[in-house]
Amino acid sequence: MPFITITPQQIVNEQEIRFVTFQKYLHAFVRLLRQDYYDVTSKRWEIDSLKTASQLLGEYQNPSHSTKEVRDICSLLKNAVATEKLLASHMANRFEFIEQSNQWLPVMAYYATYQRMRAYIIAMHETSHSEHDKTISKMSEIACRHKLLPFPWNIGYGKAETGKNYAQRFCNIRAGMTVNRVSNLSVLRQNDALDFYGKFLKTTRDEFIRLKCERWREQNKKKRARKGLSSKYDETLQTTSIFNCLYRLRIRSNYRDADMFIEGQTEQSAYLFAGSLRIIVWLTGVVLSTQILSFLSETNRAVVEEELGRLQTTRERT
Repeated sequence: MPFITITPQQIVNEQEIRFVTFQKYLHAFVRLLRQDYYDVTSKRWEIDSLKTASQLLGEYQNPSHSTKEVRDICSLLKNAVATEKLLASHMANRFEFIEQSNQWLPVMAYYATYQRMRAYIIAMHETSHSEHDKTISKMSEIACRHKLLPFPWNIGYGKAETGKNYAQRFCNIRAGMTVNRVSNLSVLRQNDALDFYGKFLKTTRDEFIRLKCERWREQNKKKRARKGLSSKYDETLQTTSIFNCLYRLRIRSNYRDADMFIEGQTEQSAYLFAGSLRIIVWLTGVVLSTQILSFLSETNRAVVEEELGRLQTTRERT
């Protein structure tokens, strides 16, 4: 997908501003991925390099997975692959169809990733929760604190602490790189990818804190949230990662901001949004699946690979 900019002069209404903002956030993450895993000459993603960067050391392998755990991992991964294929199929359609589909693409994108997150947690012998908050919190811990996922998946935005400025709230930023504040109305340029992705993380954390405060206010029948409540929530939240961002988009498209998708798209922004989301889900799937297989014994790995291969064969026949 080529790097394209959308200037402020091309944006005509509030819904379009919001949609293009999220399109730029997603495209910024893709730009970070391109730095390490895209060959400009051949115009191909270097999947082997990504798998190598994602490969875990032998110390993480645990051969003692039960039959049920292996079966659950197979089921979740097949669900994820099927959902991802459905998401990818929308890119072959005309603009009118993509425009209509974009409201539901974040839902498919999130669930394709969520099923892999749950399989990952089972493969680690951790308790897999059906609750989204707990699953995302665990994956953010794995990615950002334990640093098991490669760059840029391991970039996170953490809680406010005395003496920390904006840039210092980010973790796993490479040497020589700095996250600067940026306006969502600014043009996304090639060198601004980290700034825009940093804003995606920050605004995602801010939004979830605000939603928690709203829920508290409604439950306690108050006109406004208690003083210091937002700071309390910020203190208890796990580091915010790309997984939180995908969940935020799913909630926006599903519940909170349908107008952004219905009224805010242009042909260019619609294709960029869908294309960026597809790449993020695809490459995130490569990373998580590679590491899931690394956790398994050779025998169990063969079982999972055979199940996934059978799914591929079945779909090719149909």
